[in-house]
Amino acid sequence: MKKLVLIFGVIFMLTSETKAECLHGGNNCLTWNPGVADNCGKGCTYTYNEETSTVYVTASGDDAYMGRGYGSAFSPYDYDGNHFPSGVYFNKVVINGPIAIGKNAFTGKSTSISGADGTLTLTNIEHHGFGDKATLEGDIIIPSDAKFDSLAFHGVQLADGAKIYCSVENCAQKMKEACAYYNNNTDGYKERCLNAVESIVSDSDKFAQAPQGCSAFNGNGCNSCNNGYSLFSNQCVCAQNHRVNGKNCNRLIYTIDEANQVAGKTNSFKIRYR
Repeated sequence: MKKLVLIFGVIFMLTSETKAECLHGGNNCLTWNPGVADNCGKGCTYTYNEETSTVYVTASGDDAYMGRGYGSAFSPYDYDGNHFPSGVYFNKVVINGPIAIGKNAFTGKSTSISGADGTLTLTNIEHHGFGDKATLEGDIIIPSDAKFDSLAFHGVQLADGAKIYCSVENCAQKMKEACAYYNNNTDGYKERCLNAVESIVSDSDKFAQAPQGCSAFNGNGCNSCNNGYSLFSNQCVCAQNHRVNGKNCNRLIYTIDEANQVAGKTNSFKIRYR
């Protein structure tokens, strides 16, 4: 910024620099740059349609991650002055492909979030990933190895007809535990998070837990099984000669060769004739 200063009738031109400042990045604020590869994180690229006020995210690779530094491209607190650049306004985000939601990814921004084909797959949700108010649309798929960080579901609500299909073991309990990870009892975040989770998991029209043995679950039922289960008509069945043992389906009867393979041993037999 250039300033003109008049001192004793002499004009001096002073030059000073104004540094960008934002809540999440300090002086390292983000630049709004739609269309640039990995502009919203690892394997995460976004474009922006100004006419429809929609951001389109493409997730690529096996471990796509929405996050850059402290937050992501979709929190205003990552930009200079804690707001998006002039002219940037969106109220909808459409994600194509499975993705992990990084910490504070949508903090400070109310938006609806959906999958490109009506199915949104969330591989992980980090601290306060959806911010204070996010609406999830369509079928939300959470695979069995997904992790929930503190306040993962704070501020989350489901649109009409939306439903979470969760393959994480004891998913509802772990969603609640994620709220409890947050230790500040004075600002109400924990309580609001628990209320949001309870309103979801207590409604069978909004939440479904994958049945035992199911590793991939959606509105059509199971499409893959684990722990010795077999897939039959979109259900995981513990087959004949097997027995359910905790969360596993263990085989009871083996041939000698199969038993050796399981034990990692090779046995030999000697026959003596008399």
